[in-house]
Amino acid sequence: MLDVDDAEFAAKLLIEMIKGRLHIKAVLLPNEPISEQEVQEHVDKAVARFLKAYATA
Repeated sequence: MLDVDDAEFAAKLLIEMIKGRLHIKAVLLPNEPISEQEVQEHVDKAVARFLKAYATA
């Protein structure tokens, strides 16, 4: 269960957490491929932090 006061903000935050670093890497280092494993690890960590931030007590 999540405790979210502003669902729209929370949704945008999650999207930014997921895309942020990977998007910057893709733009700044276009010749350095991003592996599926790197994407999966990044998404897993972002989701875990999001859930921790919005978890109910």
